[in-house]
Amino acid sequence: MAESTFEHADEARQALHVIVSDPAYGANTLSNPQQLSNLLTDYLPDAPREVGVLIAAAQARVSESLSEHVAQGMNVSTAVRLTASSFANSTAFAPAVCEWVTSEMAIALGLDLGVSQPAGSAQPVGRAPVVGEAESTHGPAKTAENPATQELTQDSRDAPVATELAVASEPPAAQAPGLSRTGRLVLIGGCAVAACALIITIIIGASSSSRELTYYQLVKGDCVRGSNLRLSTFRTWPETVQAVSCNTQHVAEIYFAGPAWPQSRTFPGESAITLRTITECNSAFLSYVGVPFTSTPYRYADVAPDANSWASGDRRVLCVAYRPTASHPNGEGLDKSIKGTR
Repeated sequence: MAESTFEHADEARQALHVIVSDPAYGANTLSNPQQLSNLLTDYLPDAPREVGVLIAAAQARVSESLSEHVAQGMNVSTAVRLTASSFANSTAFAPAVCEWVTSEMAIALGLDLGVSQPAGSAQPVGRAPVVGEAESTHGPAKTAENPATQELTQDSRDAPVATELAVASEPPAAQAPGLSRTGRLVLIGGCAVAACALIITIIIGASSSSRELTYYQLVKGDCVRGSNLRLSTFRTWPETVQAVSCNTQHVAEIYFAGPAWPQSRTFPGESAITLRTITECNSAFLSYVGVPFTSTPYRYADVAPDANSWASGDRRVLCVAYRPTASHPNGEGLDKSIKGTR
């Protein structure tokens, strides 16, 4: 099957990540064809080809085979090739299709293939839990439920905005939400899973132009640094971070900050929030940098509301770009903005 056939590959990858990340479902759903079918019908209503292959892979227990091979000490890439070959021998799908779906299952399980490749490729695609993923349309998404998304920028930091959505940028009574698990498994990068668990900090001396900002004070265009920024792990966002000029050494850059849902919206559930956050951050990256993040060495961490902060009025999404390396999974030092660099 040609690469162009998988026109909904990115959405399929997002959906698998959301399903595996949801405590109500988890990785076992990848081997439960009925449950997976029910979920994918909701997540991918316009992607019958991708859904069909994924359901067939669930029926063939592809994810279980992958997990068993890796648990026995097999190299992940070898496990993918062996599982894909076995799947191809038992179905009518072409080998390239079997390689694609097996790779997507591996990615959903958080297995690191050590290769960076677009989601639509029929070849195995590498990923590790250190970045955000998926691409969307140019600019923040707008839907009937979300008539507008008011981004917060450096220029608008002090300017009052008289919209219902802008209210969400004010600090709610509850604590700041934790790092969304979007970057969690829905992260594509070159760092091994084991390395991503390491807490490696970059300690940089304070600058006279630095500012300590809270989560709700951060806006698009802020560059940040600090030993408390652990972007490759899924922890609560720091109480404050050090914001500096993007021409000063830093480790991350805020490229989207703003409400993604109206205040009147009822809590849509963790899965819906995760999927929306992925879409928001990927489309915002394309708008901010000029290319999809998958075409760059950068990855992102995202912060989104949970049930508690939502009840306090939080509707905010924060998208934070950084450049992970094997030695610095939380981001190596940068000295310029990524805005419009591509």
